[in-house]
Amino acid sequence: MSIALAAGTLCLTLLTSVTTTIEPEKVELAYTFKTGEPLSYTLTSGNAMTQIMPGQVISMNEETVSQITRERVATKEDGSLVINQHVSSFTMTQTAPNGTFSFDSLSEDDAAKRTDQRVESLVVTQPWDTQYVLAPGGDVVGVENLDTLQEKIGGIDSAELRAEIEESFSEMALIREVEPFIDVLPESPVGKGDTWVKAFKVDDGEMKMTATQNMEVLSVLDWKDGHYVHVRFEGQLDMTMPEGFPAFMKATDQTIKGYYIFNTHYGTVTEYSSTMKFRFAGSPGEQIGDIVMTLDLSMSYELNN
Repeated sequence: MSIALAAGTLCLTLLTSVTTTIEPEKVELAYTFKTGEPLSYTLTSGNAMTQIMPGQVISMNEETVSQITRERVATKEDGSLVINQHVSSFTMTQTAPNGTFSFDSLSEDDAAKRTDQRVESLVVTQPWDTQYVLAPGGDVVGVENLDTLQEKIGGIDSAELRAEIEESFSEMALIREVEPFIDVLPESPVGKGDTWVKAFKVDDGEMKMTATQNMEVLSVLDWKDGHYVHVRFEGQLDMTMPEGFPAFMKATDQTIKGYYIFNTHYGTVTEYSSTMKFRFAGSPGEQIGDIVMTLDLSMSYELNN
Protein backbone atom coordinates (compact mmCIF):
# COMPACT_ATOMS: atom_id res chain seq x y z
CA MET A 1 0.00 0.00 0.00
CA SER A 2 1.37 3.42 -0.94
CA ILE A 3 1.99 6.11 1.65
CA ALA A 4 -0.64 8.36 0.01
CA LEU A 5 -3.28 5.59 0.04
CA ALA A 6 -2.48 4.71 3.65
CA ALA A 7 -2.75 8.36 4.67
CA GLY A 8 -6.08 8.66 2.86
CA THR A 9 -7.40 5.55 4.59
CA LEU A 10 -6.30 6.91 7.98
CA CYS A 11 -8.00 10.28 7.34
CA LEU A 12 -11.22 8.55 6.31
CA THR A 13 -11.14 6.40 9.44
CA LEU A 14 -10.57 9.41 11.69
CA LEU A 15 -13.29 11.44 9.93
CA THR A 16 -15.77 8.59 10.30
CA SER A 17 -14.92 8.26 13.99
CA VAL A 18 -15.32 12.00 14.65
CA THR A 19 -18.57 12.17 12.66
CA THR A 20 -19.97 9.29 14.68
CA THR A 21 -18.93 10.96 17.93
CA ILE A 22 -20.57 14.31 17.19
CA GLU A 23 -23.72 12.90 15.59
CA PRO A 24 -26.67 14.73 17.23
CA GLU A 25 -28.42 12.56 19.77
CA LYS A 26 -31.93 11.43 18.97
CA VAL A 27 -34.30 12.02 21.87
CA GLU A 28 -37.74 10.51 22.34
CA LEU A 29 -40.36 12.94 23.63
CA ALA A 30 -43.21 11.54 25.71
CA TYR A 31 -45.26 12.91 28.56
CA THR A 32 -44.45 11.14 31.82
CA PHE A 33 -44.53 13.84 34.55
CA LYS A 34 -42.06 11.46 36.17
CA THR A 35 -41.00 13.80 38.98
CA GLY A 36 -44.12 12.82 40.95
CA GLU A 37 -44.52 16.32 42.37
CA PRO A 38 -46.55 19.38 41.40
CA LEU A 39 -44.98 21.60 38.75
CA SER A 40 -45.75 25.30 39.14
CA TYR A 41 -46.31 27.48 36.07
CA THR A 42 -47.12 31.07 35.24
CA LEU A 43 -49.73 30.93 32.48
CA THR A 44 -50.44 34.03 30.39
CA SER A 45 -53.22 34.25 27.81
CA GLY A 46 -54.19 37.32 25.86
CA ASN A 47 -56.19 38.61 22.96
CA ALA A 48 -55.95 41.90 21.12
CA MET A 49 -58.54 42.99 18.57
CA THR A 50 -58.49 46.06 16.34
CA GLN A 51 -61.26 47.10 13.98
CA ILE A 52 -60.53 49.78 11.39
CA MET A 53 -63.44 51.43 9.62
CA PRO A 54 -63.53 54.62 7.56
CA GLY A 55 -62.90 57.37 10.09
CA GLN A 56 -62.88 55.04 13.10
CA VAL A 57 -60.44 52.75 14.92
CA ILE A 58 -61.58 50.54 17.80
CA SER A 59 -59.13 48.51 19.89
CA MET A 60 -59.77 46.04 22.71
CA ASN A 61 -57.23 44.03 24.71
CA GLU A 62 -57.45 41.42 27.42
CA GLU A 63 -54.73 39.60 29.38
CA THR A 64 -55.11 36.96 32.07
CA VAL A 65 -52.13 35.78 34.13
CA SER A 66 -52.69 32.65 36.22
CA GLN A 67 -50.58 30.71 38.66
CA ILE A 68 -51.23 27.01 38.08
CA THR A 69 -49.84 23.63 39.08
CA ARG A 70 -49.86 20.42 37.08
CA GLU A 71 -49.23 17.04 38.68
CA ARG A 72 -49.52 13.40 37.67
CA VAL A 73 -51.98 11.77 40.05
CA ALA A 74 -52.51 8.41 38.31
CA THR A 75 -51.40 6.23 35.41
CA LYS A 76 -53.99 4.18 33.56
CA GLU A 77 -53.59 0.64 32.23
CA ASP A 78 -53.29 1.92 28.66
CA GLY A 79 -50.35 4.15 29.65
CA SER A 80 -52.25 7.43 29.64
CA LEU A 81 -51.73 9.81 32.55
CA VAL A 82 -54.17 11.64 34.79
CA ILE A 83 -52.81 15.17 35.20
CA ASN A 84 -54.37 17.36 37.88
CA GLN A 85 -54.43 21.08 37.05
CA HIS A 86 -55.10 23.63 39.79
CA VAL A 87 -55.34 27.42 39.54
CA SER A 88 -54.14 29.11 42.73
CA SER A 89 -54.61 32.73 41.63
CA PHE A 90 -55.14 34.95 38.60
CA THR A 91 -55.16 38.55 37.46
CA MET A 92 -57.14 40.00 34.56
CA THR A 93 -56.82 43.29 32.71
CA GLN A 94 -59.24 44.43 29.99
CA THR A 95 -58.82 47.60 27.98
CA ALA A 96 -61.70 48.82 25.79
CA PRO A 97 -62.96 52.14 24.42
CA ASN A 98 -65.11 52.59 27.54
CA GLY A 99 -62.18 52.20 29.93
CA THR A 100 -59.95 49.68 31.71
CA PHE A 101 -61.01 46.90 34.07
CA SER A 102 -58.51 45.09 36.28
CA PHE A 103 -58.92 42.31 38.82
CA ASP A 104 -56.62 40.41 41.19
CA SER A 105 -58.10 37.31 42.79
CA LEU A 106 -55.78 37.66 45.82
CA SER A 107 -56.49 41.33 46.47
CA GLU A 108 -58.98 42.27 49.16
CA ASP A 109 -59.24 45.64 47.46
CA ASP A 110 -60.88 43.83 44.53
CA ALA A 111 -63.33 41.84 46.68
CA ALA A 112 -66.28 43.92 45.47
CA LYS A 113 -65.44 42.99 41.85
CA ARG A 114 -65.73 39.25 42.40
CA THR A 115 -69.35 39.24 41.23
CA ASP A 116 -68.55 41.32 38.14
CA GLN A 117 -69.77 39.46 35.05
CA ARG A 118 -66.29 39.61 33.49
CA VAL A 119 -64.66 37.52 36.25
CA GLU A 120 -67.41 35.90 38.32
CA SER A 121 -67.24 32.51 36.58
CA LEU A 122 -63.44 32.47 36.97
CA VAL A 123 -63.70 33.34 40.67
CA VAL A 124 -66.27 30.60 41.31
CA THR A 125 -64.33 27.89 39.45
CA GLN A 126 -60.81 28.89 40.53
CA PRO A 127 -60.68 26.44 43.47
CA TRP A 128 -61.78 23.53 41.28
CA ASP A 129 -59.22 20.99 40.10
CA THR A 130 -59.45 19.63 36.56
CA GLN A 131 -57.98 16.19 35.92
CA TYR A 132 -57.01 15.76 32.28
CA VAL A 133 -56.39 12.32 30.80
CA LEU A 134 -53.24 12.73 28.70
CA ALA A 135 -51.72 10.20 26.29
CA PRO A 136 -47.89 10.05 26.29
CA GLY A 137 -47.86 11.54 22.78
CA GLY A 138 -49.79 14.58 23.91
CA ASP A 139 -53.41 13.87 22.99
CA VAL A 140 -55.86 15.00 25.68
CA VAL A 141 -58.42 12.21 25.57
CA GLY A 142 -60.76 13.02 28.45
CA VAL A 143 -61.47 14.60 31.83
CA GLU A 144 -61.21 12.12 34.70
CA ASN A 145 -63.23 14.07 37.29
CA LEU A 146 -65.97 15.33 34.97
CA ASP A 147 -68.75 13.96 37.23
CA THR A 148 -67.35 15.84 40.22
CA LEU A 149 -67.18 19.06 38.22
CA GLN A 150 -70.78 18.60 37.05
CA GLU A 151 -71.90 18.19 40.68
CA LYS A 152 -70.18 21.44 41.62
CA ILE A 153 -71.89 23.22 38.73
CA GLY A 154 -75.25 21.86 39.86
CA GLY A 155 -74.76 23.51 43.25
CA ILE A 156 -74.57 27.05 41.78
CA ASP A 157 -77.71 29.03 42.67
CA SER A 158 -77.72 31.53 39.79
CA ALA A 159 -79.22 29.95 36.68
CA GLU A 160 -77.41 32.40 34.40
CA LEU A 161 -74.02 31.78 36.00
CA ARG A 162 -74.66 28.04 36.08
CA ALA A 163 -75.41 28.01 32.33
CA GLU A 164 -72.24 29.99 31.58
CA ILE A 165 -70.05 27.60 33.56
CA GLU A 166 -71.80 24.51 32.14
CA GLU A 167 -70.83 25.65 28.65
CA SER A 168 -67.17 26.23 29.51
CA PHE A 169 -66.90 23.07 31.64
CA SER A 170 -68.24 20.53 29.18
CA GLU A 171 -65.68 17.83 28.42
CA MET A 172 -65.11 19.09 24.87
CA ALA A 173 -64.70 22.69 26.05
CA LEU A 174 -62.17 21.70 28.72
CA ILE A 175 -60.16 19.65 26.23
CA ARG A 176 -60.31 22.43 23.63
CA GLU A 177 -58.91 24.86 26.21
CA VAL A 178 -55.64 22.97 26.68
CA GLU A 179 -55.08 20.50 23.85
CA PRO A 180 -53.75 22.91 21.19
CA PHE A 181 -51.01 23.92 23.66
CA ILE A 182 -50.13 20.40 24.83
CA ASP A 183 -50.47 18.13 21.78
CA VAL A 184 -47.10 19.10 20.32
CA LEU A 185 -44.90 15.97 20.30
CA PRO A 186 -43.33 14.16 17.33
CA GLU A 187 -44.03 10.46 16.86
CA SER A 188 -40.34 9.49 16.47
CA PRO A 189 -37.15 10.44 18.35
CA VAL A 190 -35.70 13.74 17.14
CA GLY A 191 -32.34 15.51 17.02
CA LYS A 192 -31.17 19.00 16.16
CA GLY A 193 -32.40 20.10 12.73
CA ASP A 194 -35.17 17.50 12.47
CA THR A 195 -38.48 18.71 11.06
CA TRP A 196 -42.02 17.40 10.89
CA VAL A 197 -45.57 18.61 10.36
CA LYS A 198 -48.12 18.79 13.14
CA ALA A 199 -51.82 19.59 12.81
CA PHE A 200 -54.62 20.17 15.27
CA LYS A 201 -58.31 21.01 14.99
CA VAL A 202 -60.58 23.19 17.09
CA ASP A 203 -64.32 22.60 16.86
CA ASP A 204 -66.23 25.30 18.71
CA GLY A 205 -69.76 24.84 17.44
CA GLU A 206 -70.20 27.06 14.39
CA MET A 207 -66.57 28.16 14.43
CA LYS A 208 -64.05 25.55 13.34
CA MET A 209 -60.32 25.87 12.83
CA THR A 210 -57.48 23.70 11.56
CA ALA A 211 -53.83 24.50 12.19
CA THR A 212 -51.00 23.00 10.13
CA GLN A 213 -47.62 23.67 11.73
CA ASN A 214 -44.07 23.14 10.51
CA MET A 215 -41.95 22.02 13.46
CA GLU A 216 -38.14 22.20 13.75
CA VAL A 217 -35.76 21.17 16.55
CA LEU A 218 -33.39 24.08 17.22
CA SER A 219 -31.28 22.41 19.91
CA VAL A 220 -30.93 19.39 22.18
CA LEU A 221 -29.07 20.06 25.44
CA ASP A 222 -28.13 17.72 28.27
CA TRP A 223 -29.69 18.59 31.64
CA LYS A 224 -29.55 16.43 34.78
CA ASP A 225 -30.71 12.94 33.73
CA GLY A 226 -32.46 14.20 30.60
CA HIS A 227 -32.50 16.84 27.89
CA TYR A 228 -33.85 20.23 26.97
CA VAL A 229 -35.37 19.94 23.49
CA HIS A 230 -36.08 23.38 21.96
CA VAL A 231 -38.66 23.25 19.16
CA ARG A 232 -39.78 26.12 16.92
CA PHE A 233 -43.03 26.05 14.96
CA GLU A 234 -44.92 28.18 12.48
CA GLY A 235 -47.79 27.48 10.17
CA GLN A 236 -51.12 28.34 8.68
CA LEU A 237 -54.60 28.45 10.19
CA ASP A 238 -57.84 27.76 8.37
CA MET A 239 -60.83 29.16 10.24
CA THR A 240 -64.46 28.68 9.27
CA MET A 241 -66.34 31.72 10.51
CA PRO A 242 -69.72 31.33 12.21
CA GLU A 243 -73.00 32.01 10.44
CA GLY A 244 -73.76 35.72 10.44
CA PHE A 245 -70.12 36.80 10.00
CA PRO A 246 -70.11 39.38 7.16
CA ALA A 247 -69.58 37.54 3.86
CA PHE A 248 -67.60 40.43 2.40
CA MET A 249 -64.92 40.09 5.08
CA LYS A 250 -62.27 37.75 3.68
CA ALA A 251 -59.31 36.28 5.52
CA THR A 252 -56.01 37.79 4.35
CA ASP A 253 -53.77 36.43 7.13
CA GLN A 254 -54.21 33.38 9.38
CA THR A 255 -50.93 32.25 10.95
CA ILE A 256 -49.49 30.63 14.07
CA LYS A 257 -45.94 30.98 15.33
CA GLY A 258 -44.10 30.03 18.50
CA TYR A 259 -41.83 27.59 20.30
CA TYR A 260 -41.73 25.15 23.19
CA ILE A 261 -39.11 23.45 25.34
CA PHE A 262 -39.67 19.84 26.32
CA ASN A 263 -37.72 18.77 29.40
CA THR A 264 -37.28 15.00 29.49
CA HIS A 265 -36.04 15.15 33.10
CA TYR A 266 -39.53 16.27 34.15
CA GLY A 267 -41.28 14.52 31.27
CA THR A 268 -43.27 17.54 30.13
CA VAL A 269 -43.15 20.91 28.40
CA THR A 270 -41.60 23.47 30.73
CA GLU A 271 -41.88 26.52 28.46
CA TYR A 272 -44.36 27.31 25.70
CA SER A 273 -45.28 30.38 23.67
CA SER A 274 -47.52 30.84 20.64
CA THR A 275 -49.37 33.61 18.84
CA MET A 276 -52.23 33.13 16.41
CA LYS A 277 -52.78 36.06 14.05
CA PHE A 278 -55.94 36.69 12.05
CA ARG A 279 -56.68 39.50 9.61
CA PHE A 280 -59.98 39.96 7.80
CA ALA A 281 -60.68 42.74 5.31
CA GLY A 282 -63.32 43.79 2.81
CA SER A 283 -65.81 46.43 1.79
CA PRO A 284 -69.61 46.16 2.03
CA GLY A 285 -70.07 48.41 -1.03
CA GLU A 286 -68.36 50.40 -3.75
CA GLN A 287 -68.92 53.73 -2.00
CA ILE A 288 -67.59 52.48 1.32
CA GLY A 289 -63.93 51.97 2.13
CA ASP A 290 -62.39 48.76 3.37
CA ILE A 291 -63.12 47.48 6.84
CA VAL A 292 -60.17 45.69 8.49
CA MET A 293 -60.30 43.50 11.58
CA THR A 294 -57.20 42.00 13.20
CA LEU A 295 -57.12 39.52 16.06
CA ASP A 296 -54.04 38.27 17.91
CA LEU A 297 -54.47 35.35 20.34
CA SER A 298 -51.47 34.55 22.51
CA MET A 299 -50.72 31.79 24.98
CA SER A 300 -47.57 31.20 27.00
CA TYR A 301 -46.51 29.39 30.13
CA GLU A 302 -43.22 28.92 31.94
CA LEU A 303 -42.13 26.62 34.74
CA ASN A 304 -41.54 28.33 38.09
CA ASN A 305 -39.95 25.34 39.92
